[in-house]
Amino acid sequence: MGTAVGQRKSIERYTAWLREHRAQLPPSTAAAARLAWADRAVEVQVLTLLAYRIISMQAAGKIPNAEASIAKLFTSETGQRIAHTALKMLGTAGALMDRSAAPFRGEAARAYLNAVSLTIAGGTSEIQRNIIAQRGLGLPRD
Repeated sequence: MGTAVGQRKSIERYTAWLREHRAQLPPSTAAAARLAWADRAVEVQVLTLLAYRIISMQAAGKIPNAEASIAKLFTSETGQRIAHTALKMLGTAGALMDRSAAPFRGEAARAYLNAVSLTIAGGTSEIQRNIIAQRGLGLPRD
């Protein structure tokens, strides 16, 4: 749940920046960024609902096996998409990591670099997909 809230706050910061700087961006970039942030906002809402599902299963005494893997997979890949969308919106300045000169104090660049490790930590995306296939969908191991 905490990750979904953090990602929602990131989206809110980036969309606020877009509203303030829209006139300085090429119209096609601003329009594409608006649509991309809308997609990211929907994805974060899905993450929130996944977290609620896991919480309700635990409250009912069930073990959220495949559901936890779905949430982990979707959370880490959504984090990558948020970071990528931020870099696309900010352009070359978004790649700066200098806290004093970069937009968002270099947060976008650091998030982009860290996002890849999130798909590895706690079980790679491929492992999570295997767990979902086997435990959630009942597919055979091989």
